Amino acid sequence: MENDITVIFVSFHSEDIIEKSIATINHNIPIIVIENSRNFTFKEKLEKKYSNIKVIIPDKNLGNGAGINRGIKNINTKYVFYLDVDTELFPDTIKNLMNAAKEIKSFSILAPKINNFDYKNDCYLNSNKKGKYSPMRFVTGCALFFEKKLFNEIGFFDENIFLYFEETDLFHRCKKKHHKVL
Repeated sequence: MENDITVIFVSFHSEDIIEKSIATINHNIPIIVIENSRNFTFKEKLEKKYSNIKVIIPDKNLGNGAGINRGIKNINTKYVFYLDVDTELFPDTIKNLMNAAKEIKSFSILAPKINNFDYKNDCYLNSNKKGKYSPMRFVTGCALFFEKKLFNEIGFFDENIFLYFEETDLFHRCKKKHHKVL
């Protein structure tokens, strides 16, 4: 399982919060951190402390979408799991997403249900919320699971969107190509 997935974080001065998120991820799973603040001391600290982490420092602050793209272009695994730096996982989250990916087979984005997020009716594509996986119009962008090949079909995050709504743009492009967001 760990060989099929890479976790990506995009960070900007997140050294005080990211390790809480990292602690919720199995240490056999590779993690890429795109550090937009150009903090080389932070890079050295993370890479020394965690053998599964690679920190990439771009020449300039790329923003979130372009940061995710940079991470995706640096992985060789089948699946990508993007997490905001303050997102903490339950112990089975990644295993459950991997199992769902194998079961569903055809999807563009899988998003775990987020605690304390109020999923309004307009988030769902239909009113049948009783299924195991709900087709969604909107999912919060703090935790997004993809099959890497999606980006060859849909395109990467729009790098003209620096921060906020970059995932909404991706959702719309997925829907236009009839790809499922679940």
